[in-house]
Amino acid sequence: MTDSTVYLDTNQLAERYGVAKTTVKYWRLQTKKLNKQVGPKWYEIPKMAHSTKLSRVRYSLDQVIAWEEENNITPKVNF
Repeated sequence: MTDSTVYLDTNQLAERYGVAKTTVKYWRLQTKKLNKQVGPKWYEIPKMAHSTKLSRVRYSLDQVIAWEEENNITPKVNF
């Protein structure tokens, strides 16, 4: 069985909404600070599992779409 889930990185999520990647990073920071989800849920890839030059943060497209529907958000770009 293979996982066919599509994941977006920070740059792709920023592009999807037409915002700067710093905005997406701010959402994550606010989520941690407020202990309340701001923006779509994200995952962090363990340091040992990938290259240090790539972002460790990923967003499941399924969860991104669910968050958009829940918050009545229409993306500027679809993946």
